[in-house]
Amino acid sequence: MTLEQGSAKTVPLPAVRHAPAVRHALTRRAALRLLIAGAAMTLSACGPAAPQSPAPGQPAPAGPAAATSAPAAAAPVRGGTLRIGLAREAGELDIQKPTNMTTRQYARALFNALTRVDIKGAVSGELAESWTSPTPTSYVFKLRQGIKFHDGTNLNAAAVKFTMDRVLNPDTKAFYRPELDGVASVDVVDDVTVKFNLKQPDATLPTRLNEGAGWILSPAAVEKWGDDHASHGSGSGPFQLVEWIKDDHLTLRRFEGYWEKDSQGNQLPYLDEVVFKPIPDATVMFTSLRTGNLDIIASILPSDLSKVKADPSLVDVHGPGALRIMGLNTRAPQFSNKALRQAVAWSIDRDAIHKAIFFETGAPGKFLIPSTSWGFDAAGSFYTRDVSKAKAALAAGGQPDGFTFTVLVDNVTEGLQLAQAVKGQLADVGITMEVTPLQASAHTAARRRSDLQASIAVPSHYPDPDQFVYPYVRTGGNLGWTNYSNPTVDQLVDKARSAADQKERQSLYAELQKLILDESPIVLLHQDADIKVMSKKLQGYAPSVDGFIRLPMLWLAK
Repeated sequence: MTLEQGSAKTVPLPAVRHAPAVRHALTRRAALRLLIAGAAMTLSACGPAAPQSPAPGQPAPAGPAAATSAPAAAAPVRGGTLRIGLAREAGELDIQKPTNMTTRQYARALFNALTRVDIKGAVSGELAESWTSPTPTSYVFKLRQGIKFHDGTNLNAAAVKFTMDRVLNPDTKAFYRPELDGVASVDVVDDVTVKFNLKQPDATLPTRLNEGAGWILSPAAVEKWGDDHASHGSGSGPFQLVEWIKDDHLTLRRFEGYWEKDSQGNQLPYLDEVVFKPIPDATVMFTSLRTGNLDIIASILPSDLSKVKADPSLVDVHGPGALRIMGLNTRAPQFSNKALRQAVAWSIDRDAIHKAIFFETGAPGKFLIPSTSWGFDAAGSFYTRDVSKAKAALAAGGQPDGFTFTVLVDNVTEGLQLAQAVKGQLADVGITMEVTPLQASAHTAARRRSDLQASIAVPSHYPDPDQFVYPYVRTGGNLGWTNYSNPTVDQLVDKARSAADQKERQSLYAELQKLILDESPIVLLHQDADIKVMSKKLQGYAPSVDGFIRLPMLWLAK
């Protein structure tokens, strides 16, 4: 397979940027014409290299974890209600069950994890005060003392072991169980010390414990309430649940017993309450912000950024964003043949999508590890739109006249726009793509069952390259709804997870990148910028490595 050779030179992704005021929203028809016509511009975006997890045998940073929020211009004001607009609703609050990105955003408020990461991906302690790796196959975590769950019980080593055992128990069917695949057992050493016994060395475990399997639950709440534990004080996070009316709002109130303080010794969080509002229609959500009914929105159509620039009451902040991928079910007749998957990959005009749909925010999609990660090989080769190669791949796959398949997509504005653009590009080479919009929770459930032919998904941004590849292409990964399985890929992923040396890991990811692009179980569409738009009254916000809003340091100016 011959792909376009990429350039090793990269362009930094701006942290804060406004779209030029002269841009206007494109109609769907105009955008589609531009997408079909194609575009010549190519852009690679690269951010600062993210430090990897501490190597086995080396100590982790000790002491309180630094907040990622930028310092505010004035002293923080305590009190007030922050109203947040989200494009998708959560499927559930039990963070160990099948989940989506909104569940994880809610979890950031309700729970604490063992570790946390900053905007550059550097890992430090959250519930863990420090940790060491006394042997290549063990980690020992020391916990902060005096932390309580919302239900009043103590957060201790027994709670950590309980949480990890629950994830590892097959009966739980925990969504994040693959994150602990390398963990053989977890032992309580004393009330504030817990030991992880590994099956093999794992350099990335501390980083992965910043969420997912790393969120610690109250054993008392889980034992009493089961899957409904999150509604009954099972977390230790900065806020506790008041009310959840699904598809309307989630209301949280400050947890007065929260353990964390700011650099001046002030109790966190500053806010009294937080209200999340799921609003799938991007125009409605932006209008709610402009009219003062919301204080911050988690996403915006790039075509609306010129309106933000023109509004003196608003500001937009850009950070590393999510990928847009189309996963192809390799067990579906249409995609069991590699050549037909490659035909789809050759059909996509990523530069045109980058211009017409995303208004040049972010970058064209290249690989499952984004170009903002140190694990990305910028000197590799990548797909570009080539109709002749797409048609040749169709012929090689036994479908010279094309074929038909159905793609599932979240029923949100930007997802539907992207799906229509891809549909038009595929039609050019004779491939018919039927689009089925679903509510986010139903779409997630279909992926979990692998009840699909293809799905357009939005994986979050992560601090470590392992978190991009293991869930999607490792056999048994928790996001393996493409049913892709390749022993060589498994070996590369496992070696990269175990290796302590970053250069060795980079080499392994370069091999993996070449192989996965050739196999094409996942077609890259775009690498978004994470764009948050907010009222200038909101203070203390800074972008995060995973795109989620960190709430403890936020406050509202009077």
